[in-house]
Amino acid sequence: MLCLVESEYTFNINVHMENAIQFVNGSFLEEGTTEIRDSICMAIYAQENNQSMEEALKDWFKDPYDPAFRRGFLMHYSI
Repeated sequence: MLCLVESEYTFNINVHMENAIQFVNGSFLEEGTTEIRDSICMAIYAQENNQSMEEALKDWFKDPYDPAFRRGFLMHYSI
């Protein structure tokens, strides 16, 4: 049985345009089989690095651009 999930993403950003600051707000609802892409990417990552899935999981939730970055919502390799 395939499990369908919903994930909601929101963002707020201030954009400086000429002599004003514009506030942009976005909200997105992701439906369906959203974790399939993450699972496939993680399996490929583990295979390319000759790691077990457990070993790959230790590295997975590090920011790929700056592994020392630990604040806020962290990026991971499938993003």
